[in-house]
Amino acid sequence: MTAQYLMPHIDGKGKRVTISADLDPMLVAAYFIAIDELREDADVTRPKLNKLLYFAQANYLASTGYRLFASDIEACEHGPVIEEIRPHFKQYGRQIIVSADDAVAHNATQDAKELPLDVIEFLDAVWQRFGQLSASELRQISHDDAPWEKHYDPVQLHSVIPDKEIQQWYRNDTTADRQVYHPRIFRVTDTDLDNLDAPLSEEDLAQWVASVDGSN
Repeated sequence: MTAQYLMPHIDGKGKRVTISADLDPMLVAAYFIAIDELREDADVTRPKLNKLLYFAQANYLASTGYRLFASDIEACEHGPVIEEIRPHFKQYGRQIIVSADDAVAHNATQDAKELPLDVIEFLDAVWQRFGQLSASELRQISHDDAPWEKHYDPVQLHSVIPDKEIQQWYRNDTTADRQVYHPRIFRVTDTDLDNLDAPLSEEDLAQWVASVDGSN
């Protein structure tokens, strides 16, 4: 596997780009619910919502080094879950959320507007990668993840999966079809670095990133 590196957040003018982090997990949940509300065959249940949030958090940690939302990920029987959202969605069980409660769908659409643009772009990419899969398919994918397998304990109610282990797995160990990168992160491989004639300043690096990115 070719090594890849995540470049500093620098725009074409040499300025560092702001990366949003530590958002309210309910805002992220609202965005996925709002997307589902627009679909003809909505299917986001509480289990599927938990998995979407997990894959979003995992890939955000991997590509930015920051938490997307301020919440731990816990290893439970049916895969990773976000404890902070449980009280808000527990009553729906395995029902499709937008079908069970019109008010939730409406509120989600309004709340999702509070998200920063970089997060919206990232979540759209997460949805494109995972949103068409069923809850059971997402559950199986999450069960294949080493961090969940390592920390799941059937006798322990709340077993937190450390951020560092999730970050490491999704940055270096998982398969490419499960990776989603923040839109303001630029990936550089060993091959790219070998093609550089000399070390670059931040200004030179920004220009190089802009030129390579524009050619893709």
